[in-house]
Formats: sequence, C-alpha cells, structure tokens
Amino acid sequence: MYKPAKIINSLELVVLYFRSIGLKYTYPKYFHSDPASYQALPFNNILSGTEIGLDQSSDQKWILNCSYQGESRSTQILLLNKYDSNKPTLIYHHGAGSNTPLREFNIVFGRPFIEKFNVFVVWAQYHTSKVEYLSKSVDSFLHHQETFAGSILAYEEIVKFHRKNSKKQVVATGSSMGGIVSSLHAFYFGSANYYFPLVAYPNVGEISLGQEYKNAVYEWDTKRENKTYLSSFVINDFDESLTKKVFPVLGSFDRVVPYKKASEFWQKGGFQIKTFPYGHFTPGIVSQDIRKYVLAITGI
Repeated sequence: MYKPAKIINSLELVVLYFRSIGLKYTYPKYFHSDPASYQALPFNNILSGTEIGLDQSSDQKWILNCSYQGESRSTQILLLNKYDSNKPTLIYHHGAGSNTPLREFNIVFGRPFIEKFNVFVVWAQYHTSKVEYLSKSVDSFLHHQETFAGSILAYEEIVKFHRKNSKKQVVATGSSMGGIVSSLHAFYFGSANYYFPLVAYPNVGEISLGQEYKNAVYEWDTKRENKTYLSSFVINDFDESLTKKVFPVLGSFDRVVPYKKASEFWQKGGFQIKTFPYGHFTPGIVSQDIRKYVLAITGI
C-alpha cells in the first residue's frame, strides 16, 4: 500500500515553490562564467579527454584525481564497509548540490544493503559545501560536465577493482544526479551487471536548463536558445543488451527531472520502467519498495 500520493505531492509542490524562491536569490548563478557565445562541447569529448589517477592509500576513502586540459579536480570514493570478495558490490551517488552523500544512501538503502553488499558511495567534485558547489561545480557548464565525468569514471574504477577481486555482481545506482551518473555509466561503459537510475535520465543539459532551474541559471532564456547545451548529453544510440540490465525508477509527479521527458526517453529505448505516484522525492518515500525491487531483479 503506497503512502497517500495526493498529500505527499501537495507537500512537494510547497517545497518546490520555496526552492524556486531560494534559487532566485542564490548567487552566483549556475553557469555564470560562460561567455555569451559559448558553445557547449559534446559530453563524450570531456569524458574521453579526462586523464585520471586513483589514490587508494586509504581503505575507506579513495581519491580519483581527474585532469581535463590541464585543470585538476578530485572525486571522492567512500567505502562504507570492509571489502569482502564474497559479496556483490553496490555503487551509489548522491543528488546535485548535496554535501551529505552518506545520509542520502542511508535514507534510500541503509543498513540492510551494507550487510548484503560492498557499498561504495561516490562523492562528486566540489560538493562539500554550497559555496564550493556554486563557485566550482556549476560556475560553468564545462565544470558541470567535468563533475559528471569524474563521477562516471569513479564508477568505472570501482567496477574494475571489483572485477579484479571478485566474481560477484556489481549494481550501480544513485538518486537524481546520481541516477544520471549511473545511467551515463551504463551508456558509456556498461560494465556493471545491473543499473537502477532513480528519478533520472541521462540528458543533463535538458534537465539543468529545465523549468525548475529557471531561477538558478544565469541568462536562462538565452542558454535555452543555445542548442549546444541541450544536445551535449544526448544519447543517440546504444547496445540493445542494456535494456536487460538498466531498470529506471521514476516518479510520475516529478517536476525537477520531468517525468514526461524521462519516461519518453526510457520508453523509446525499450527499457522497463518502475513508476511510483510521487515526485522527485520518490527514492526517500518508497525506499523499502526500491530495496525489494533491486533485490528481486538482481536475485541477490
């Protein structure tokens, strides 16, 4: 029995209303450093052009040092329990702007999954404070792309580590931004066994310049007219085998990652979608259902 959608969705509308007001008075604005004539690069250029080095000197926190065109940035990888080669691995990623990735993981998956899996949580570049996020992660669209590239490459390093040490499965997931990261990892690498992108689809440009971010983005109208932003993350083709391993979870009331856009993308690709009657907070509202779904699909 689902929780009363009408009440919960009404509350989410109130939250989004105040969020919109907050974004209106948030400075600096997203992508404020982009020149008026800026042409966003295809994301694949940034991903393939990023050089990495993995620092595993700590058992509980790895640092993925990333460099794109000489600029260095770091993505953190947190291991929540002692690695056990007899367990499958689960990779989780938080939402955009969040500086509490472990709290988000615990809300959605928590202790039961720490007991069943080796749990890795990817902490995106420049997400340790709101000031840092605004000034170094979303100050330009290129930095936004680099942030996503760092997280996707972190997923791949975790998969490679697990493959070297275990024959057990790898499950990649995440909420909102984290769901986008997990879906992009599927389309660019596809090396995990299963993917569960939560309230997400891979077109970052379309989402970041969506209606819910109008008050956050510098010269939003102008950037909306610049098609390079909207097309930079477009997935044009993919291996059809992904439809057997990628299982998106959406909220039919979601306005932050618009349900209509997200569902159209996944349906067009032939993916099996799990939909709940809530909004962008779906992963926290139906966490028990998501846990059961992941375990049922993976057979773990």
